[in-house]
Amino acid sequence: MGRKFPLVSSCLGCPLKTGAIISGVYGIVIAIFTLIMILTNDIKIQTIIIDFLPKSVVTVIVIINLLMTILISSLLLAGVLTRKKTLMLPWIVLTIMLCIGLVISVIYTAIDFLIHKYYITSIAVLVIGLLFVCVYVFMWWVTYSYYEKIKEEDNRTPYTRTPYYG
Repeated sequence: MGRKFPLVSSCLGCPLKTGAIISGVYGIVIAIFTLIMILTNDIKIQTIIIDFLPKSVVTVIVIINLLMTILISSLLLAGVLTRKKTLMLPWIVLTIMLCIGLVISVIYTAIDFLIHKYYITSIAVLVIGLLFVCVYVFMWWVTYSYYEKIKEEDNRTPYTRTPYYG
C-alpha cells in the first residue's frame, strides 16, 4: 500500500470529533454572516476570471455558493454526529478545493493592491489572507482525520478488535 496522508490525533487538545463539529458550525456561521453582509450592504463583489458578468449575477452566484456552504456544513455536522462518512465527504472535498481557491484569491488580491501601489494594504491582505488559509487548512485536516478515524473503525471486523484464542 502507498503512504497515507499524515493525520492529526486531536484539535488543539480537543477530540477530533469536537474539531469537526467546530468546523461545521464555523462554516455555517461565516456563511450566514456573509449572507447578511451581502444582503444588507452595497458590497462590491469582484471575480478574478469572469469579470464581464453584471454585479447582480455575481451576487446571485455568491449567494447560491453561501447557501450551498450552509447545506454542506450541515451535512458535515449530521455526519459527525451520526458517524456517517458519506455525509462528511462533500464538505471534505469542497473545502480542500475552496482552500486552493482562497490561496489564489489572496495572492491575486495582494498583487492587485501592489500594482496600484497600496503597499501596506497588499502586505496586510497577503499576511491576513494566508493566516485564514492556514486556519481553513487546519480545520480541513482535523475533519479529514476524524473521517479517516471513523473509516478505520468501521473497517475493523470483530476479529481485529479482540483476539480469538479458541
